[in-house]
Amino acid sequence: MAVDHAGNVYVADTGNNRVVRYSWWGGFSREYGADELENPRGVAIDTAGRLLVSDTGHRRVARFDTFTGKALTDITEKVSSPQAIVSDGSGGVWIVHNGRAASGHVAVVHYDADGKALGSIGDGRNSELGGPANPAGVALNAGGDAFVTLPGHGWVAQFRTTGPYRTEFGTDGPGALSLPLGVAVDAQGRIFVADTGNDRVVHFGVGV
Repeated sequence: MAVDHAGNVYVADTGNNRVVRYSWWGGFSREYGADELENPRGVAIDTAGRLLVSDTGHRRVARFDTFTGKALTDITEKVSSPQAIVSDGSGGVWIVHNGRAASGHVAVVHYDADGKALGSIGDGRNSELGGPANPAGVALNAGGDAFVTLPGHGWVAQFRTTGPYRTEFGTDGPGALSLPLGVAVDAQGRIFVADTGNDRVVHFGVGV
């Protein structure tokens, strides 16, 4: 799901192979990618106002004009099995790859506004189990950190957006996670994780 500056909500309607837009009050507005997408997973709105969609079945990230619905150029460089997408607010886009990407490992790949791969985080580096197997979601904070949910491990891995691994959390105590999928960071830097296996959303503080 993604929200634009006008409050419109965009939802990846995976089973119907499309993205649906709703107005801020919940009314259906329009659809994107019907007859073009296969198994769409993640959606985001970039700084240019374009809709980005993880078209997992076609191994690309499709881009659409949000006003006309017209398909724009795809992102295909180093795209394997795209999942979640997030825009970093400065023109860059971060895409979770649940497959082989970048240097041969699962990773979160950073792209510029034109879809050129700039680098990656989590591709086999510095985590307790050797790398983020089956990453699902990604979120960024204003301090230069990226949070990646790892449902197979049952935690959230924290990296610097420049690459280095920092820590992981959600491993024990009342915040212990099971099959974490979605993740978001609010304006205050607080982290919210969809704790799917426990049927709840867990809130972590800024300092985790």
